[in-house]
Amino acid sequence: RETFAVVSHFAKPMGLRLEWPARMSEVASVKVNGVEAKWSAAEGAVGEPRIVVEAPVAATWEVAVEWKGEAINETPRAGGGSVTFATTKQGAFTWLTPGGGAAQRTAAVAAPGENWTTKSDETYETVDFSKLFNAEVTQIFKQEYRTPRSPYVSLAIPKQGIGAWAGDVKATANIDDSGLRAAAGKNGGKFLMPNGAPFAISADAGKNILFTSQFDNFPKEATVPLTGSGKRLLLLMAGSTNPMQSRFDNGEIVVTYTDGSTARLALHNPTNWWPIEQDFFTDDYQFKRDGAIPPRVDLKDGKVRLMTPEQAKGHGGTINGGAATVLELNLDPTKQLKDVTVRTLANEVVVGLMGATIVR
Repeated sequence: RETFAVVSHFAKPMGLRLEWPARMSEVASVKVNGVEAKWSAAEGAVGEPRIVVEAPVAATWEVAVEWKGEAINETPRAGGGSVTFATTKQGAFTWLTPGGGAAQRTAAVAAPGENWTTKSDETYETVDFSKLFNAEVTQIFKQEYRTPRSPYVSLAIPKQGIGAWAGDVKATANIDDSGLRAAAGKNGGKFLMPNGAPFAISADAGKNILFTSQFDNFPKEATVPLTGSGKRLLLLMAGSTNPMQSRFDNGEIVVTYTDGSTARLALHNPTNWWPIEQDFFTDDYQFKRDGAIPPRVDLKDGKVRLMTPEQAKGHGGTINGGAATVLELNLDPTKQLKDVTVRTLANEVVVGLMGATIVR
């Protein structure tokens, strides 16, 4: 049995999302303030399974969990060099564990070339949410992000949403989506990945992204209706992140089914949430990251870059025109889709959705 006592000292009422490592393979019960509550297994957990409990607004919460089943098998720590991952399932939980060879690679973390260069007999349906667009992607660093900010002396991102605390307060980046729009224009408003997967992208000038942020410039979250069922949801995304947002979830994508259940994709820096203006620099020492590298779409020339960790090692830096990132969320094909929500969790970050495609 585990019990957590959480007390909120925030000025505004807040709900609770509590996530921590699963101790055993099954959950007997979860109670919040003495009342039975729902729980879920964290999507995309790496190295160990994790349980998630969400609770409505309150001043205090007591979260009590009764575990059952078997103890979770210990995951060996990966050594240096290139690491591949295998999907591990034990009881109610599924997570990724580091392995040693290519045979352990799974579709969830396959090298980009394996997913994006081979054509399949799957069908694609692009999602039209253009009426929800609230900005042009090129305007991301032409805003003034003034609220909310601390009323006291503090270190914070410059008002334009990019740069360092000192010495780089006037930083900016050239974001130019002309190549993306042009490539889509040649295919009737569809930008095509190397394997033929399309994203609906307007070739005309105007708003082309749905931004969310903890800053008041944009909503904290936005929801796009979905229909039917599917195997996977493909996402073309672009936004910002900074050193202070490294090594935790900057945002999330949550698909809700008509039965109320959900599927979640964490937007984690540096795993899959990369800044629009640059590629991460990686090596085997100070700047190490695990897992496959998500495909990058260079906005100025419309080219798709598929990089393996080895190819990317030692590279990185500013991208002239900026780049979007392509992500995938596995779906339950037996369930009917209701909607998908894009949500920013971290301060000083902007998370944007440019395109969504359902793989049937």
